[in-house]
Amino acid sequence: MCGFCVPRFDHHCVWINACVGEHNYKYFVLFLIFHMIWTTYGFVLSILAFMNVIEQNKLTESVFVDQSGNTYKGDYMIIAQYLLEAQTPMMFGGLIYAVCSVLLILFTAYHLYLIWGNTTTAETMKFS
Repeated sequence: MCGFCVPRFDHHCVWINACVGEHNYKYFVLFLIFHMIWTTYGFVLSILAFMNVIEQNKLTESVFVDQSGNTYKGDYMIIAQYLLEAQTPMMFGGLIYAVCSVLLILFTAYHLYLIWGNTTTAETMKFS
């Protein structure tokens, strides 16, 4: 944002409300790595929770009936629709963890690439 409050300015981070540069870049990267691990862990736990619900309720062996009276054997699409209706908060949380995990993995990989190339975000933006 300002580019003058830290040496070797990288970028102004709105999440930590500070400029990231030479003295705090390693802490910023650690911040990204820990949050990436945390969200990925949450996503894996939500997958395991869904697998537990499917196993306990024997949803793969169940027969589902729609409003018209048609019967369907439990395949993954029907089970996903059932879980979306029966476990809405858990599905929403799992979706949030999945999206955040993917974004943080990509963002962390980008910053590790910048470290490998010995460049900053500000320099990359100037050259592009």
